[in-house]
Amino acid sequence: MSQRYRKASITLLFTGAALSLLSGFLLVSASIARETVAPHPMHESAPWGKPKVTRDDPAHALMLLEAIDHADADVVAKATMLVASGMANYWPALGVHDAALDCGFLEDPIEWTRRCFLGGAEELVPGFTEHQTLERADWRIALRKGVGFCSQQSMVLAGYLRERGIESDVLRLEGHVIAVAHTPEGDILLDPDYGVVLRCSLAQAESDPEFVRAAYLAAGFGAEQTDMVVKLYGAEGNDFYRTVHLERAEPRGAVLLFVGIVMMLVGIYGIRRGRA
Repeated sequence: MSQRYRKASITLLFTGAALSLLSGFLLVSASIARETVAPHPMHESAPWGKPKVTRDDPAHALMLLEAIDHADADVVAKATMLVASGMANYWPALGVHDAALDCGFLEDPIEWTRRCFLGGAEELVPGFTEHQTLERADWRIALRKGVGFCSQQSMVLAGYLRERGIESDVLRLEGHVIAVAHTPEGDILLDPDYGVVLRCSLAQAESDPEFVRAAYLAAGFGAEQTDMVVKLYGAEGNDFYRTVHLERAEPRGAVLLFVGIVMMLVGIYGIRRGRA
């Protein structure tokens, strides 16, 4: 075997090993971040705006969510109220940097490096607001932060339900974002930002505003605010929610691990062949 071929095999082996170590770090760091992310300071001081929902510590809300029995027939409604209790409606004003919402190094080292040295997502992904670039795809980390607009709260709820095998989507209304769970008994509209569960499809809500009104009034909201929400459920502009959120670190870690192992195997094969 030529010296050049041997060097290439050794390079593949060590590069693969480095990628495998990096992937392992990505996978482990994300798990650590889920246990150590601290609530945002505004979790306690932001206006609550959920009359019949008691504000709870995000970590406690997460623990209660994890403890719900998968076979519980009321898991969708219980999960909605727990997400509502653990998250306050808050993002910083546009143009204001809030360091407490920055992606941490352990949360996603690749994203952290990109944001620190290559510019933020608002520069790399034009057409989206700064609020959307603060959102997390990892529902546990987002819940532990304890803050977010209606879109982030709905993403947390949908992420939780999907993990438990309940098909869920995040829907954009005209000025509001909710989640929807697709169950064998039919669709259920979920509004964790307000702490309201509507046992109907979006089409039914659009065609029956009085049903929507009754649900929000029963949740403790005043007539004026309820009227505003009912209008949001109108048929105009409703669609699936698009977001530029921080991706979960695991998929990238898994890809790097696969590539690293393949490179190591090719390198080992090349070295062994050269010794034969």
